[in-house]
Amino acid sequence: MPSQRSAILRHAAYYAQLGARLEQAYVSGRDGAFGALSEFDQNWLNVAHAQRNLVAIDAAANALALLDSMPTLMFQRVAPSQLKDWFSQQLAIATHMDDTERLANAAGNLGAVLLRMGGLADAHTHLEKDVDLRRELGDSKALGYALNNLGNMLASLGQPRRALDLHNEALALLRACHDGNGISRTLNNIGGCHADMGDATAALPWHDEALIVAREIGDHEAEGNAVANAALCYSDLGDDETAIVLLDYRLTLARKLGDRLAEGAALTNLSVSVARLGHTERALDLCESRLALALALGDLRGERAARLNLCALLGSSGRVAEAIASGEAALALSLQFGETRSAAQALCAIAEALEKSGRYTDALSRLFDALPLHRDADNVRGVAGTCLAISRCAAAIQQPTQALDYARQAARLFDSIHAPALAGARHWLAALEAAADNPPHV
Repeated sequence: MPSQRSAILRHAAYYAQLGARLEQAYVSGRDGAFGALSEFDQNWLNVAHAQRNLVAIDAAANALALLDSMPTLMFQRVAPSQLKDWFSQQLAIATHMDDTERLANAAGNLGAVLLRMGGLADAHTHLEKDVDLRRELGDSKALGYALNNLGNMLASLGQPRRALDLHNEALALLRACHDGNGISRTLNNIGGCHADMGDATAALPWHDEALIVAREIGDHEAEGNAVANAALCYSDLGDDETAIVLLDYRLTLARKLGDRLAEGAALTNLSVSVARLGHTERALDLCESRLALALALGDLRGERAARLNLCALLGSSGRVAEAIASGEAALALSLQFGETRSAAQALCAIAEALEKSGRYTDALSRLFDALPLHRDADNVRGVAGTCLAISRCAAAIQQPTQALDYARQAARLFDSIHAPALAGARHWLAALEAAADNPPHV
């Protein structure tokens, strides 16, 4: 009769081999990816059981092999809180074994899940460690992925220029390795940095190239990301009809993959474009579905995005008190995560609700809090929009000099990035200048 320990080890070895096979099938893309996800779902409870048994008998090397076998699939399917526990175990085991490559794997995995959960300070520590270890090991492909993860973390902190340097380094490494999956993801990240700096025109070609590469290699996850990011660019450029077509496709693909986080992000972005076309009630329905999904998944960053959108939508519907409460909740989550850019967006959304209710002085206070955050994040579009809002509020409280100054700043900045909002900013500026030339007679 085999001992209980040997039975546990054989059981875990089977699932490590299965996990490695499914991981390869998923990463290889095309229709095999859907089959890999389905088979992973069927076997996940057994994998979790095997991992618990290995920990119980103190089989460190075997536990590490099981965790190392399927990280991409685990990120797709397992709740972030459970991933955090497992990857913390992975890091502890790898540290004890003094295995540099496995230590890098664990640091990168834990950093990535902490980034997803909003723990940016801890994520930064682990992702930097991953990069340092990859440089030490001289593994160009793994270093490219590590640089991308660290760049995404810096972008979340509102440092897109620093992130762009890392993504450009990653792109050179991954092109040299001919790694299509990594190339597509990196192109998306570079486009995202340009979008974060407010230049959707510069961002769009990167996302288009990412989409071409993703479809050539059948990488459905990267395809979905590229479609979603291109949709955001079209929305920023004023073409919400195209954005909606792309986001509907993104939503369908996310549901086919069973990617609940991507599904939630698609609902958020779809609600924005639908609202811009004047369909406020449908946008509210989409946003409330997004919030419910985020709460069910424990997705705090998704919750922050949903509450931010709800603030704008509720404000547009005249539900000002609800809008402000939702905006404050989004702001609190942004500050908890240390996300400068989303904190600035929340402040501006709250200010918009206050402006619509005639509380111009309160709105100005929030806008002046948001302005330096947008500037620190190199978000030209955000700075320009905030300047325009300051100008409107200043004009409403009879501060014409301040209104003119900020209107001129807004027009100049919108012009620098060829933003569709430039026409409206110029029209507003012309009205202010005409009023200044022809002051009303008392």
